Amino acid sequence: VEDAAPAVGGAALKRKIPASDEPNAPPDETRASLPDRHDRATKSARTSSPPASSDKENEEEEDADDVVVRIPSADDRDPVRREALARALGAASSDETKRADVQRRFRFLDPALVRDDRGRRPSHPEYDERTCSIPAELKLSASQRQYWEIKSKYRDVVLFFKVGKFYELYEDDAEIGCRELDWKMTVSGVGHCRQVGCPEAGVDAACARLVHLGHKVGRIEQLETAAQAKARGGSNAVIRRALAEVSTPATRTDGDVGDDAVAAPDATHILAFAEEEDEEKEIQKGEKEDEVGTKEDKRAGSRAAVGYSFLDAAAGTIHLGVLPPDDEHGTALATLLAQVSPAEVLVRRGRVSDVARRELVKCAAKPRVTALTAGEEFPVGAASADRALGRAASGASGTSGSWRWASSATVAGARPVARACAAAVVAHLSRLNCSPIIAGLEASTKPHDVYAHGRVRMDACTMTNLELILGAEGTAEGSLLRRISFGCSTDAGRRTMRRWIAAPLRDVGAIRERQDAGWCAAGRGSVI
Repeated sequence: VEDAAPAVGGAALKRKIPASDEPNAPPDETRASLPDRHDRATKSARTSSPPASSDKENEEEEDADDVVVRIPSADDRDPVRREALARALGAASSDETKRADVQRRFRFLDPALVRDDRGRRPSHPEYDERTCSIPAELKLSASQRQYWEIKSKYRDVVLFFKVGKFYELYEDDAEIGCRELDWKMTVSGVGHCRQVGCPEAGVDAACARLVHLGHKVGRIEQLETAAQAKARGGSNAVIRRALAEVSTPATRTDGDVGDDAVAAPDATHILAFAEEEDEEKEIQKGEKEDEVGTKEDKRAGSRAAVGYSFLDAAAGTIHLGVLPPDDEHGTALATLLAQVSPAEVLVRRGRVSDVARRELVKCAAKPRVTALTAGEEFPVGAASADRALGRAASGASGTSGSWRWASSATVAGARPVARACAAAVVAHLSRLNCSPIIAGLEASTKPHDVYAHGRVRMDACTMTNLELILGAEGTAEGSLLRRISFGCSTDAGRRTMRRWIAAPLRDVGAIRERQDAGWCAAGRGSVI
C-alpha cells in the first residue's frame, strides 16, 4: 500500500488497494481514519484523460482502483469561516439575511421614523419620548405581541421578557444589554429580532447593574405556567404576562444602595418642580396662540415662584416647599438641586423656562429629566392637584393601597403648586408600578425650605467653590463630605452628614449640640 501524505486544507488521502487473485477474497482492511466520527468520507473514482501511449494504459488501470478519501478541514466546521467564504464568493450569509430582515421589520424604532403612542413625531411639542407606536401591519407571534404592547407604553424602561426559564431583551434594549453587560447579541430565537438574554438565576444581578448605570429596569413576568394556560384555553392558549415593579435609580432603598458601594448613598431622590403662575389663564391664552414659541418667550423672562416636592425613598419621606421668586440666574433653583441631589427630575412637558433648563444641565448630580403630560400626569391648578391627591389617599386611580400621607395636614397646608408637584410624584410612581413599595414605607410629609431659618444662606456656587459636596473634578474625591463621611458606617448616616454640610447651622448652641452628639457616638463606638 502506497500512502500519499495529506495536504493542509482538506486534500485527498490516496491509498492503493491491490487486486486479489481469488475472486471471493475479502477486501483489504486498510482505511483512512477521520478526525471526527460524525464526518463521513466521500469516495469517488478518479478519472483521467485518454492515455497517450501504451505505457500509460497500465498506469490508468492501476489508478482506476484508487480510493479517494476527503479529510474535512477546519473551515468546514467553523461557521465564521463559512460566512467569510460566502461573502468572498458574493453570496449572502444566513445571518446577514436575518439581520437585514429584522432591520426592515423594526424600522419604526429608528429616530427619524419613531412616533409616540399618539402618532406624534419628535418635532411635535407634545411628543412623549416614553412611548412608541407599533405598526398594525407588523407580524408578531402571540407572545411577542404581549411584549410590544407593553413596550409601546414603556419605551423608557429596559424590559426583561420572561420565556420559560430565561429572561430576554429585544431590539433597543438588546443593544443596552450587549453594551452594558457584554452579552452576545443574536437574531435567532423566539423574538425574531435582535435579542440577548440570561437564565433566571442571573437576572437579579443584571437588573442591579443596569439600575446602577442609570437605567430604569422592569420585568414582564409570567402569571401562570404553560400547563395552567393549556388548561385554561387549550393548546393554543398564550401564557398571561404582566409588568411587575420597575426599578429606578431614584427609588432605591437602603438595601439596594448598600449592595453597591460605588453608588452615592444620597442619590435616591425623585424631585418634581413647576413654576407658579396663573395656570388657567395661561391655558386659555395657549389655546388662542398659534405659535408655541410665544409661551416659551414669556416664561423665559418671568420671575415666578417655583413649587417643588421630592421623595426620599430610602427614608420614606415626602418633602414639599416653594422657592421665592428667583433671579435671572436661577440661584434658588440651583441651590435646591445642589442640596437635594436628585436622581430624577419631573417637569411639565413644554412648560420649562430657559433658566430652569440651564440649571438642570449644570446640576452636578446629572439627574434624568422626565417630562410629564400637563394636566393628565402633572396637575395644573389647585383643583386638579387636590383631586389627584384625593384619589391617591383613597387608593383609587391606579394606585395600590392607600397613600395616607397625601391627605396629611402638611400637604393640605402647602401652596397649590407644591401640591401639584406631589401629585406628579404619585402619578409617576403609579405608572412605574412602584406605588405598592413606596406606600408600604408609610411615607411621612415634611415642609422644606432651601434657606431655612437658623442656617447659613449658602447657594450652589458657594458650595461648589468650597468643594463641600464635590471636589474640583466634579466627583466626591477631594471634597469635605468624602473626608468626613468615612466615619459614617450606614447610608442613613452618610445622608444625614450630607444634609448637615449642605446647610450648616448658625446658632452656636445648636452647633455645639450637634458636635457633642457626634463625639458621643464616636466615643461609644456607635455609628451614625
